[in-house]
Amino acid sequence: MSAFTYEVVDTDGKRHRGHAEAATPAALARTLESRGLLVVTVETREDEAGTRLLRPGRKREVLEVTRAMAALLPAGMPRVQALNAACNVAGP
Repeated sequence: MSAFTYEVVDTDGKRHRGHAEAATPAALARTLESRGLLVVTVETREDEAGTRLLRPGRKREVLEVTRAMAALLPAGMPRVQALNAACNVAGP
């Protein structure tokens, strides 16, 4: 099991953030969606060194992720998989 942080939107349109453990990001997303929540993000929790999959302060990485998501989502890829793929395109 790995630790993840997530952001979801409930049926009232309110955003919520939380932490959970799951086997994969996709498994956590399925669990959250089964509760009627719209998954916005699922990310690996920061480790002690503070490394993250995507550092939002880097404009080029954000631009690359946005472009990748713009191509993957209309193609029918599920949001969590598209986010994972897009973040892999942006690199560490």
